[in-house]
Amino acid sequence: MLPLCLFVLSPFLALAGLFLIRSFKLDEEFTAGKDFFNVISRVLGGIFGLFLAFCIISGWGRFLEARRIVHQEITCLSSLSRDSAPFPEDMRRRVHQALAAYCKSVAEEEWPLMVQESKASKVTEGHYEALWGLYTDFSPENDKQKIFYQSSVAKLNELSINRRLRLLHGHTPFITPLVAFLFFGCVSVIGVSYCFPIRSLRLQSVMIVALSILVCGGFYLAYELQDPFSGTIVVSPEGFLDLLASLAQRGGPRNPAR
Repeated sequence: MLPLCLFVLSPFLALAGLFLIRSFKLDEEFTAGKDFFNVISRVLGGIFGLFLAFCIISGWGRFLEARRIVHQEITCLSSLSRDSAPFPEDMRRRVHQALAAYCKSVAEEEWPLMVQESKASKVTEGHYEALWGLYTDFSPENDKQKIFYQSSVAKLNELSINRRLRLLHGHTPFITPLVAFLFFGCVSVIGVSYCFPIRSLRLQSVMIVALSILVCGGFYLAYELQDPFSGTIVVSPEGFLDLLASLAQRGGPRNPAR
């Protein structure tokens, strides 16, 4: 919430700083040090621009990786439903129930906990263990069932990996030194821009506002991409709800137990 507030207020804060500096009547000092300020602005802008670009690209990579992991987890659940087709009716029904309960619990119980408290849901963990228990206790009756059983166990292992990776992504804390450095860079770049005297206050104000929006917008984007499961740019649990609806159409229960 704080980075968003800073981004929204940045043009007004930047203009307030401009008017404050203008009130000190430092045009002569700024003109005398024009060459020095020119060098400093290029160095600051170059370093900050590279670091900001690195943070945004790195954060975007984390976001895409988290989304890929979630999609793979959903794909494993869907494959388990398909692979249960050759199993006996009772086993197939229990698999559908377990999958539906897990999807519902992930979307409605575990996701809010993962976002707010960075931890897994014990209820969802119970549904996950129950799903494993079904396959641990089941004995295939023919060769066809054995083939699909082996495929299902492989998908269960893949599901386990993706679930663990998803939870680990949700436990990643914000990197405070990184955020502090980005904030300092924003202030420095905007502050140096005050040192170039322009006769037209209106023109300078427009340029300062544009610079503050660009620089602070980059900072806000880099901050938001640090955690792919919270904030305004997030990976959503909609895929689990879509799979839940699909399971109901395949013959699973429409109101799975939570």
